[in-house]
Amino acid sequence: MINKQESVLIIILNWNGISDTMECLRSIKEQDYKDIDILVIDNGSRENPEREIKKLDSHIIFVRNEENTGFAAGYNQGIEWAKTKDYDYLFLVNNDTVLASDCISKLVVREKQHKDKAVITPSILYYSHDGKNSIIWSEGAKINLLTGRTEHINHMMQYVFKDEVMTVDYIVGCALFLPNAAATNPFFNTEYFAFYEDVDCSFSLKKKGYELLVDKSTYIHHKVSATAGYLSRFSIYLQARNKLLFMKKNRTALEYMAFLFVLILFEQFYWIVFFLLKKRADLVLISYRGLFDGIKGISGKPIGTFS
Repeated sequence: MINKQESVLIIILNWNGISDTMECLRSIKEQDYKDIDILVIDNGSRENPEREIKKLDSHIIFVRNEENTGFAAGYNQGIEWAKTKDYDYLFLVNNDTVLASDCISKLVVREKQHKDKAVITPSILYYSHDGKNSIIWSEGAKINLLTGRTEHINHMMQYVFKDEVMTVDYIVGCALFLPNAAATNPFFNTEYFAFYEDVDCSFSLKKKGYELLVDKSTYIHHKVSATAGYLSRFSIYLQARNKLLFMKKNRTALEYMAFLFVLILFEQFYWIVFFLLKKRADLVLISYRGLFDGIKGISGKPIGTFS
């Protein structure tokens, strides 16, 4: 039992996704944990959603950016605001998620069990997959440090409640629960703009002594790729480019050279075949563009068209 409710700030980033954001907010309002504030940052959406958000709850804190600053910078902005307050915990969630009603209370208890030295994610389930809402999208993730390829743990398996946690290589960015003290600013590296910033952040947190945990006793539902789009040219470019940026930053020079050897001779061939089988030959060129930009060290918000 929690004798004193610790304060939690939930930070949500919205970009042209007000319908998803509203469903996420409604699920937060239904939490069995009450000491919660909500900060919504609108990242340059075409339409200003403030009125609709405030209609749901006038106490929601709303900030609007004039342009899309990216996932990393958007959440850093929220964390910078939070550091001026005295919240005990922060919960960074994607706007296209829906929280189980006990999600926050479970995560607070788990943090106390680990003496506030953990960054935790709940099990993340598909919002809907073949008509089912109990299929796992991610229970944390692992990374192959030879190829740079990431893989979600227990992907496509049936969710089973277990009152336990497991340690993972990294926590995907759509749901991170952490002590305010762990959220040093900048929290995410803005060089990535989007994709791999969560991997890089997880590695930094581990170096600072924080455990990376999945709490299998609670969950959220995630509308996968609702913002970036599955197999969009934009997301394929960023994933290809940012893999290079991450590996160069987090591996030794010799390890990075070995990675490039494997990537160019083997890994890239796999993706060519994959894209061709999906009848998306355009993505082959986009992935090569990302690869070469990553080798050249080009970072930040992508320049050019991806339509």
